[in-house]
Amino acid sequence: MDRNNIERELMETIREVQEMSGHAPATVDHNTCPINDLEHFDSLRGVETTCLLSMKLKCKFKSPKGDINVFVSKDGRRALNVGEIVDRLVELCE
Repeated sequence: MDRNNIERELMETIREVQEMSGHAPATVDHNTCPINDLEHFDSLRGVETTCLLSMKLKCKFKSPKGDINVFVSKDGRRALNVGEIVDRLVELCE
């Protein structure tokens, strides 16, 4: 899967989810940290966005633990920016 394509689709999906949730269109770039920078973007919205992105990319993000929230670090302690999220998606994409 092409990294640039994943990043473009990720940013588009984040904007779509924000708008579907009733929030103003968000400006999203490589350095945006959705959980910290976007209104009401929490870990649940991260899971929803990951699922939608998976469908768009026709790519299953695999994990032995079940649902993946790529918007936080593997240990769940730190919110990630778009560039870091793309790194995780590239790693997880089948």
